[in-house]
Amino acid sequence: MSESEPIPKPRFTGIFIPVEILELKEISLLEKILLSWIDALYDEEKGGCYASNFHLSQRLGVKENTIVKAISKLRKMKLIEDVSFDGRKRVIISCVIKHIEKIRKDKKKSIESQSGSDKNPMLGVKKITPRVGQKSHPHNKEKNPTHTNYSKEESKVKNIAQSRKNSTEQRPDFYYCFEEKKFVGIEKKDLQDWRIAFSFIKIEVEILKSEQWIQANPSKSKKKLWRKFLLSWFSRANDKAENKAAYNSGKGNNFDRRENSSLRNWEKEMPEEDWTPPCPFEALGIDK
Repeated sequence: MSESEPIPKPRFTGIFIPVEILELKEISLLEKILLSWIDALYDEEKGGCYASNFHLSQRLGVKENTIVKAISKLRKMKLIEDVSFDGRKRVIISCVIKHIEKIRKDKKKSIESQSGSDKNPMLGVKKITPRVGQKSHPHNKEKNPTHTNYSKEESKVKNIAQSRKNSTEQRPDFYYCFEEKKFVGIEKKDLQDWRIAFSFIKIEVEILKSEQWIQANPSKSKKKLWRKFLLSWFSRANDKAENKAAYNSGKGNNFDRRENSSLRNWEKEMPEEDWTPPCPFEALGIDK
């Protein structure tokens, strides 16, 4: 915020956070305080809070980038709305009151539905009447302990199946972030284990290659099992490097064998004759 622009002042001497906002688990304490500051800095002429991100960061003592991320999250949760933006100045308004009214309405509906079911527990249950000469259905009996025990066991099985399903649908330990264009969450222990398991390749180089492949093939990169994807990538690259090293070592050994065999053949072809060195005087043309 420049020095010429007016500094927004709060409507009172402090900020107030309603209990409905404090109980929200989706936002952090910093975002709750920021929401209260936006509500406190309401200006009637502007129709909302016109404080810049720099001003809000100075108020809360954090970086400006943190304020940008927090406002974006509050906007997605519909806790704030944009009033106007002229290219330089932004005006936003807090929707705390709307959110509180919505929460209270939902609580009221749930209480009314629960009280209605308590007054008439058989509401919506169709009674089965037996025909002439037919025994009464066990569901129409007042006491049926075998049926109640079966329903309890069935509910336990359903709960166990649901918990297993939720455990399998957890977020992976690391994943590819398309915004940052790299893998996020890879630990040092993973890198150490991969270096031992795939010793013929450089893990960091192969990770960079896989990231470039994902960027070049966005239509084929909609994956969830990122660990399986990287392990398959490392396995192919390691097998290729291992085969190349084995081929190069075998090629060198064959060359040495061929060279040794050619020397042996040349030695066999040489005639075995007695050879005596010439006299030095004869070589120089001098008589003895």
